[in-house]
Amino acid sequence: MTIPEQIPSKLPPARLWALAAALVTAAAVFSYLRLPPGEELSVLFFRQWMLLGMLLSGLIMSLTDPNRWRYWAVAVGLFPVSAVVVYMVVRGPGNIWPIALALAFTIGIVPAFVGAALGRGLRGLITRHRNG
Repeated sequence: MTIPEQIPSKLPPARLWALAAALVTAAAVFSYLRLPPGEELSVLFFRQWMLLGMLLSGLIMSLTDPNRWRYWAVAVGLFPVSAVVVYMVVRGPGNIWPIALALAFTIGIVPAFVGAALGRGLRGLITRHRNG
């Protein structure tokens, strides 16, 4: 047995990272595409779809890897913050950047944790049903 086999990796496999990135990117793209024509700046409409996307992304990731559900909640939940940071780099930070970052953090992390917890619970129910 070699040394790398003895030490379990704390990071998930690359395919799970790819799935997480695809899910949160799909949530952002879908949120933007669902905006009514001419209302690209309709922040509330955009955010309701982003909330749903973060919830579903956390749920799917914790169903895929239930032992690391908290890890996936943080990884998925920080996506809106990174999107706001990229937006600020491209367009400029504006006057209320601390509020924008705090709001993006709340919009991302809360539904991601709720979705991840639901996914872990659902995975437990499925496992018990199969075994019992």
